[in-house]
Amino acid sequence: MKSNFSISGMLRANSFAVTLHHVLGIITHILCRQYDHGLFAFYTSGVYLAEGSTPFLHASWIMKSVGLGEKFLFGATGTLLVINFFVFRILVPPMLLFHYATNLESWAHYPAVHMKPLAGITLFVFMMLNLNWFRTLVELYYAGVRKIMKKN
Repeated sequence: MKSNFSISGMLRANSFAVTLHHVLGIITHILCRQYDHGLFAFYTSGVYLAEGSTPFLHASWIMKSVGLGEKFLFGATGTLLVINFFVFRILVPPMLLFHYATNLESWAHYPAVHMKPLAGITLFVFMMLNLNWFRTLVELYYAGVRKIMKKN
């Protein structure tokens, strides 16, 4: 069975957003570790929590690419992906951003106070990227469900 799956093809599909996502993630992780900034680590942990949806996403891409896109396992994985993505990438970021906005005075106690705007910007950018990706994900999921319903 021949596969059309490739990592480079996956990255080209949404290269600017994917690149921005990873560059911001790397920068925030490095700064968080360098300054041992507990409050910044709290917000960064939300980014890592969101990555819980990634295995479902990659499994779905691989199954689709190798011709398993109409199997029950693909549908189950897709359903888990949509639920997981919604909880950890759609519900959690606004809560973290709200917490950030209502606790700005807490940053005054940290020597690396210059990281305060970076935390807010990163939370906002990740939230917007995830909203965009979720819209695409739901459209693909809905199209797949409709295709299955027409078959039966």
